[in-house]
Amino acid sequence: MKSRKGLIVSALILAAALAVGAKLYRRAHGHSWGTPPENTGDYAGPLDLPSTPYNPQKPPSRPWLDPKRFAESPLTYRTFRASAINGQETFYLLYLPPGYNDPANAQHRYPV
Repeated sequence: MKSRKGLIVSALILAAALAVGAKLYRRAHGHSWGTPPENTGDYAGPLDLPSTPYNPQKPPSRPWLDPKRFAESPLTYRTFRASAINGQETFYLLYLPPGYNDPANAQHRYPV
């Protein structure tokens, strides 16, 4: 078993080796001690996308939902008014476990 002094010396040597290794790595990869340079990649085009004007008459795009709103039990579609899309009605798919609507399970708590 090493003495306390030996452990401290070993920790200092390890810290110095890590610091030297980090400095050599950054020097080899072109990094300074500060913030690394911005990676612009090989894309030379504009970085800003043109914004699409909001059209309240157009329904919001939700390609992840079934436009027919058909689901077999125990799945069901529900709707709500979403403030994020100016109060327009949107829908979501909900799973209800077996026996959820049974009056005998009225006091049963279901995890979310």
